[in-house]
Amino acid sequence: SPSPSPSPSPNPSPSPSPKPNLNPDQAVFTEALAKTGQELVFFIHGYSVQTKSMVTSTDEMQKNFNANQPDVDQALVVPVDWACAERPWWHFRPLATYYEDQECSEKAGRAIGKFLRSLKSTNSQKLNVVAHSMGNRVLRSVGKSAGGQARWDMEALAQGKSLLEAAPKDLQSNENLFENIFFVSADIPESVFEEPTDGTESQQEEHALKSGVAALAVMSKRMHVLHANGWDQALNASSALNGGNARLGSRGPYASGESTKVWEAVSAEVEKKGGNVSDEENDKLFGNVHVQDCSKWNTDNDRAGHSYQSDPKSVAYYLEHM
Repeated sequence: SPSPSPSPSPNPSPSPSPKPNLNPDQAVFTEALAKTGQELVFFIHGYSVQTKSMVTSTDEMQKNFNANQPDVDQALVVPVDWACAERPWWHFRPLATYYEDQECSEKAGRAIGKFLRSLKSTNSQKLNVVAHSMGNRVLRSVGKSAGGQARWDMEALAQGKSLLEAAPKDLQSNENLFENIFFVSADIPESVFEEPTDGTESQQEEHALKSGVAALAVMSKRMHVLHANGWDQALNASSALNGGNARLGSRGPYASGESTKVWEAVSAEVEKKGGNVSDEENDKLFGNVHVQDCSKWNTDNDRAGHSYQSDPKSVAYYLEHM
């Protein structure tokens, strides 16, 4: 899809979003979502997931949502089938398909972001996102593309202004688009929540502004990182495929052998709800960003400890914060 037109310099007073021009199929889909009246959970799958596997995982997640809320039909899980490799990785060139999916995820994120932003002016339902594994690269691209071609107001940030105040105008108009964003076993760099430096870091060492996470903080009321505390074999392998850079889903925000501080501007942009982040030391490090250690259940249904996005305990966590 064409890139948005360049935006003027940031403006602290966001203008209302224009009514989107939806194609007929998208309009029918959007109307069908609206008719359910349910809170929506968009599930973005990971690397080399074929349609059948995506449907199975979505169905499992929906069943666990229903089991956790037997008296109310609250949440509807909506799968996002982005264009990853057509062949499962074990059939053909596993390394090649991994890097192909990385590239596709950026393009998919731009398209999916455009659709999700269009819902703001067509639907009144609450929106949540569960991104699993490489699906977090898709999610990161949703954030990166939300501001169009305009840049952040770095002078405003230096003066202590909020992310919302310093954000590009197009991004400001999508403040609190999402109720919750859940980064689950995220195959993105562990550095993405850190305070920006000079912006010269590589893609596998990106900090909050360059990574798209700062934009997502503007777009979401609450942000959650679900990790396996080092017990995720798939992400341990992914680190090797990404120049030795550890992944966010391995231990959460982490650097040099210890948990690292979330950029205060990101923490200040989101809110805390519920009691899952109660440890005083974690509060100092992560602020209002919820960071959940899932190592007690990440291997219950997957020996590799990677596919716990639909686990009953994970779904219970999502519901607690919705």
